[in-house]
Formats: sequence, C-alpha cells, structure tokens
Amino acid sequence: MSEAPLPLRVVLREWGRIGLIGFGGPPAHISLLRKLCVEDRSWLSPDEFEAAISACNLLPGPASTQLSIYCAYRVAGRPGALVGGLAFILPAVLIVLGLSVLFLAQSPPLVIAGAGAGAGAAVAAVAVQAARQLGQKPRGAGNHLGQPTEAAGQQQADCRSHRHRGQRPQPA
Repeated sequence: MSEAPLPLRVVLREWGRIGLIGFGGPPAHISLLRKLCVEDRSWLSPDEFEAAISACNLLPGPASTQLSIYCAYRVAGRPGALVGGLAFILPAVLIVLGLSVLFLAQSPPLVIAGAGAGAGAAVAAVAVQAARQLGQKPRGAGNHLGQPTEAAGQQQADCRSHRHRGQRPQPA
C-alpha cells in the first residue's frame, strides 16, 4: 500500500479511464476498480477493498460510484476523492448528454436514430425479463411469492381453452 498520496494527474487518468471504458454497470466498475487498486497497483488490500464494497452497498445510491470515490480518497485524500469522482462520473454524463442532443435533434443522423430505436426495443426486453423473474418462485423454503403469478397464468390459460371450445369458464 502506498503511504504518500498519489499525484492527482494519476487519479484523473486512471479514474477517467474507468469512467470511459466501464460499460456494464456496477459489476464492471467494481471489477475494474479491484483490478486497478488491489491487483495491479496494490494501493488497497483485498480485505480493505471488500470492506469498502460492503460499506458502499449499505448506503443509498450507486454503490460503484461511491466505491470509486472512496478508493480515490484512500489513495489521494480529499482532493483525490473530488478529482476521482468527477473523472469517474463525467465521461458517462457527457456521452449521454451528447447522444441526447443528437437524438433529439430535428433530423438526427440515421445511425443515432437506429441506435435509439434499438435501445427502445432493448428496454422492452429488459422489462419483460424483469417481470418474468418476479414471477419465478424465489429461492428459499417457505417463500411463495411466485404463486399468485402462477395462479393468474393458469387461470388465463383455462379461460382461453374454454373460449376455444365455446364454453364459459367456471369460477375457481
């Protein structure tokens, strides 16, 4: 572990790099931070990094952003936390802002319009997958949160089968 604070230019470069390439959300961010701070540079011990993850997961808000700011604080003090936090957050903000300006323009480039349409389809797919997972039987004995969804699905299937045979479904 380094005792002297890192130069702010190192924090700016390394946290900015993670901010630029950290696609994949918090799991990707945490993995990149672990590789940088623990494995490659040994700025933090594995135990200290795991404790920081645990603490950040208890706090409200984006844990990977909090973890990046904490790691920058540990290696470069308060100025490092400020520089590291901004370097981690600003690339994504600027990319989203730039894409928004392009997408909301009167006549966006076709590649941007196509990407927006594809993102809309992806959002629907993610919502469907999330709904499916909510309806699945959760792990753990005695937990029956998935049963109302299963019962509703079975009732709908019963109604459809009766409708096709010209019969009225009987109440359950």
